[in-house]
Amino acid sequence: MIRYEMASGPVLKVVFDYPSPEIAKRASDGFRAIRGSFVRAEGSHVAVILDAATQAEAEELATGLGEPETMNFDLAYEDSVTLDSAIAMVFHGSALGGILALLRRWWRRNEGIGESALSLHLSTR
Repeated sequence: MIRYEMASGPVLKVVFDYPSPEIAKRASDGFRAIRGSFVRAEGSHVAVILDAATQAEAEELATGLGEPETMNFDLAYEDSVTLDSAIAMVFHGSALGGILALLRRWWRRNEGIGESALSLHLSTR
């Protein structure tokens, strides 16, 4: 499911991939019963467009069913990782993990009754 922010408001697009075009055709007939939906079947793909303001907007989103959607992630970090920086990251990660393991062991040692035997020192006075 993909949500598009159009000028008229949000529009949902759901693309289904079926094993055969015959099954896709039968499924598209069922999707057409949804009020306000635009359905297009191409081969074994069925696109269902919901909440489109106009027929033209829905048709535009339903084109290219067999093509995968592409996404663009604009990453602010563009520095390359060198061997020296990778070794430093592994060393620092191992050191931090070792410190956390020691702290956890120390914390559990001071917590509650340990594994040693417990003597109640019961006597009659």
